Amino acid sequence: MTFVNLTPHELNIHTQTEVVTLPPSGNVARISSIEIPGPEVGGIPTVATVFGDITGLPAPQEGVVLIVSGMVASAAPREDVMSPGPLVRDEAGRPIGCRGLRRS
Repeated sequence: MTFVNLTPHELNIHTQTEVVTLPPSGNVARISSIEIPGPEVGGIPTVATVFGDITGLPAPQEGVVLIVSGMVASAAPREDVMSPGPLVRDEAGRPIGCRGLRRS
């Protein structure tokens, strides 16, 4: 199995026995969005976010898992597309990795 990190960050994936580090591939899958102003609620402005097209997501390939942001994964429900799992934090509360991968 080949894993391709399509995020801009190095990923430290914690398994039960090791930490697997995946460097960024140099390509980033993104989803476009626009914000549409909405009505105020109790004097506070609101916006609605509308998501558009995904860019940078390659076609499926046999034996390849594409790791993308959670937002991209939600918009591209494919078996080969996953996102980082729950965060792992250090003693100071800083994110240092994730626990496994999340399926859409």
